Amino acid sequence: MRRSRTLFTLAAFASAMMVSAQQRNAQPARTDIVATYTTERALRTSSGQSFWKQGGSVSYGTDLWRGFGPAADLSVGHAGSIGSSGASLTTTALTFGPRYRWHTQSKFSPFGEALFGFVHGSNSAFPSATGTNYRATSFSMLIDGGLDIRLDHHIDVRALQLGWVHSTLPNGADNVQNNFRLSFGAGFHF
Repeated sequence: MRRSRTLFTLAAFASAMMVSAQQRNAQPARTDIVATYTTERALRTSSGQSFWKQGGSVSYGTDLWRGFGPAADLSVGHAGSIGSSGASLTTTALTFGPRYRWHTQSKFSPFGEALFGFVHGSNSAFPSATGTNYRATSFSMLIDGGLDIRLDHHIDVRALQLGWVHSTLPNGADNVQNNFRLSFGAGFHF
């Protein structure tokens, strides 16, 4: 929990510093809020079986200087059954970090980001030295990119967003997860 508070404090401080820098910048900032359907391919370590989590995410980003700026992502995913085990899994991840958006004169706007934070797993079994826990929290990292298509002055479609999700939830083996994430949705920018 202490690590979560530290990460949140650092992200808030970095965002405040970037907003302060933007106020001195003559170029107006672009801020966007996007809601997406998100699916994530994961691997059950003990059996090697893959499964897909289904869920959604809400992303926030601001361009402060030549396409660079802070971004945040809150995502929730659920799998009703992890492989043949029958166990379910729900994850909630909150990540922050830098983003670059390439601005073009067309309606297409590609971006890339590297976000860091934490993931909370629940409704599953997380082995530990003292037994099995039914929830756990750990480090999470999201490296991804995508393409937004402008529909009008304030509405975008997130046509595609692909990413790599790294987390360290307890799994009875190496406590490392490397998942593939696919998202698409819509959002507002101002």
